[in-house]
Amino acid sequence: MKLTLEQINQLKQWISKRGFTHLDVQLEIIDHVACAIEEKLEKDSSKSLEVAFKEVHASFGVMGFSSLEESISKRVQKQVWQHTWKGVLHIFTSYKICFLVLYTLLALQVFNFYTSYFNIFLLSTGAAALLSMTAELIYHVKKNSALKRFMTFAILGSTYGAMGGIIPSFTNLVINFNLPLIALTALIIFSIFLLGLRYAFFHMMYRTKELQRLYNKLGII
Repeated sequence: MKLTLEQINQLKQWISKRGFTHLDVQLEIIDHVACAIEEKLEKDSSKSLEVAFKEVHASFGVMGFSSLEESISKRVQKQVWQHTWKGVLHIFTSYKICFLVLYTLLALQVFNFYTSYFNIFLLSTGAAALLSMTAELIYHVKKNSALKRFMTFAILGSTYGAMGGIIPSFTNLVINFNLPLIALTALIIFSIFLLGLRYAFFHMMYRTKELQRLYNKLGII
């Protein structure tokens, strides 16, 4: 027998009570257990949905659905990095590379003619770029707050935010070491990586929004 929409939503609630709150994780777990539950209900029509669900859950062992959640998390993280590197490659094949070239030329001019201001130039432009991208991220997170229910969106946000941890190291390189050209190279590499991560963020955000629309259309959320 096929599970009804009402039964699927009931399963979703039970999965949520077990601590799996991300919607995409819930639906993937349902996808894994639905066939087993349907088979149990077919064999014994007097068996309740809840009993069949508990039996299937027990078959996953002590860890329950945690192993599924972990595999989903690893898959999403892998996708984030795959799209990040696609974004990096995209930079070198699009007009965006022109901005990096122009910035590099401008930085070298500052280094040659205004050496004493070079560190200030690097720190100020680097901070401005980071702040603008952070503001953009915060804007889209707030605008699409409903997507926080998806693991994909949560991992994207945490990965993007973790990049802020690199800033103290870069600041230390600029201020405490007399390595201006190395600092410039580090800033450019970091900027390219951040732009690649931005590409991954928007690509996966739009895909998550499509998934959300599909679930809404099916009446699951």
